[in-house]
Amino acid sequence: MGDFNVIQGYGRGQAMAAPGFVTVSSSVNAHVKGGYTTLLASLDFNWKMLHFFLECDVNRNGLFDIAVGGAGAEQVIFPNIFVAGSFVIFQALNHSIPVDISAGSRLSGRWQSSVAGVATAYVIANGSGSGFTGPQGAKAAITLGAITATTRGTTLLTGAGVNVVGAWIELTPALAVAARYLAPMPANPDANASFLIDIAVGAAGVEQVIASGILWTSAAVCAPVLCRPVAAGQRLSARASVAVGAPARNIDFVLGIIP
Repeated sequence: MGDFNVIQGYGRGQAMAAPGFVTVSSSVNAHVKGGYTTLLASLDFNWKMLHFFLECDVNRNGLFDIAVGGAGAEQVIFPNIFVAGSFVIFQALNHSIPVDISAGSRLSGRWQSSVAGVATAYVIANGSGSGFTGPQGAKAAITLGAITATTRGTTLLTGAGVNVVGAWIELTPALAVAARYLAPMPANPDANASFLIDIAVGAAGVEQVIASGILWTSAAVCAPVLCRPVAAGQRLSARASVAVGAPARNIDFVLGIIP
């Protein structure tokens, strides 16, 4: 008999600022993570997938951590999730991450803002589990390209023309762990236009594209989590193009790595 993925839906929300959303406050200081806020006090069953929707106050960027564990003993399982209430266009992020979280776990979040003063992030977190054998999730993810000192991602510069790609920008010279999935997080463009992003492996000058046409638009980002195995030790880089003419434009980029 084959394995069947039977998905249990799970959508417990804690209505605070808005129905279904949990509000999470940043630190009063720019570029400093605030305290943890409980997203879900106790999971009812073992999760295989974490689904989250995240947005923050306008006119700022944010880096958000998701953690498990009791108050005072939180362990980050997905650091520096990049979201922007951009100076150009308001933005939100919607992702589904294959990660194993045990029943009974407390799920919490914290974030930092690029602007001083307490700000608010709005989060919906829920998950799903398999009734039969399903794909193994990760225990934790890492991120590439997040710059915590300025609460930004790594800047990708497009070419100076419509759909002209810019230079490859290195995200890491050598991946610390083997990746099974990639979670792209583009945000904070300097123009309200459509951007396309490519990801590559390989040394400078001989990059090989492993994912192309990752789209950023002025709608909420729902960039798919990509099944793209990448061996540990590989160099990863990214580049961008934009659907408007000169001058060259830029967009920030953070890449989640799920082992």
